[in-house]
Amino acid sequence: MEAVLDIADFSVAYPTDRGRVTAVRDVTLQVREGEVLGLVGESGSGKSTLANAIMTLLPDSAEVSGRMAFAGQDLYSLDRAARRRLRGNGVASVFQDPFTALNPVVKIGRQLIEFQRQKAGRSAAEAKRLAIDMLGRMGISDPAGRMKQYSFELSGGIRQRVMIAAALLTEPRLLIADEPTTALDATTELQVIELLRASRHLVRGSIVFVTHDLGLVAELCDRVAVMYAGEVVEVGATPSVIANPRHPYTRALLACDPRRMIEPSRRFLTIPGKAPDPVSVLQGCAFASRCAEVLAGCAVERPPRWPAAGEEYARCVRLTS
Repeated sequence: MEAVLDIADFSVAYPTDRGRVTAVRDVTLQVREGEVLGLVGESGSGKSTLANAIMTLLPDSAEVSGRMAFAGQDLYSLDRAARRRLRGNGVASVFQDPFTALNPVVKIGRQLIEFQRQKAGRSAAEAKRLAIDMLGRMGISDPAGRMKQYSFELSGGIRQRVMIAAALLTEPRLLIADEPTTALDATTELQVIELLRASRHLVRGSIVFVTHDLGLVAELCDRVAVMYAGEVVEVGATPSVIANPRHPYTRALLACDPRRMIEPSRRFLTIPGKAPDPVSVLQGCAFASRCAEVLAGCAVERPPRWPAAGEEYARCVRLTS
């Protein structure tokens, strides 16, 4: 299938008082037409930075290298105006906290109409009709009435549904969902997950689902990319990665999932140690200091992608030795 998003050797770094911080390092990844790709990893692994890079929402201080192409066009060769048009007419997003994404002093209806301003030939009356219809599709009762409310009058779950509706109204080829259930309670989280699952049929292209939860990835995603310390360490079809993970970090993440424990335990398993300082210059494998399967050369030899060619790979010297 055609790649909607094609990322090659892409890196993001920031100059700081402590030195140059590398947030994303040499990422190579494709998102295919019509698929849901899960982007998973611990906090600080670079998931949200990569998601913001896809949305071209990085701060001006960011130093970017490599290639990130959407529908064949290099995003970082575009000027600011072209990037804004793309965000309203090709790439859309649903972020963690809908309360900060919605304007509290502007009614929901006006905001949903404004989200559609980039759609050529769509009148205000048509935009309003489509917004009411989409709110109904999101399972929101009395959608016409909700259009007259402010975001602070809505529950967290309804606000997130409004944000999903806003994103889908732009008819994106690529939808970025960055931990959209983090701020929700367990019951509402399940409802939003079901909504996202159903919404994939309303997206003309693909979805990138960013999360720290491999369980959600298993439920929603066709393929998964596992990130650690700014790197993608494993990519593959979700059932294959869950059943037969090739990278030690992926295996460690799965071992920490309480839903996979054979016997009930009084304590949750964790991965010992901590991720490397993003200011440091990595000589070998980023996971070497925490890896239970470490070899003598792991600290000095940066593992290659294996297989070297293709869209599915893992970065581990054990695969090539």
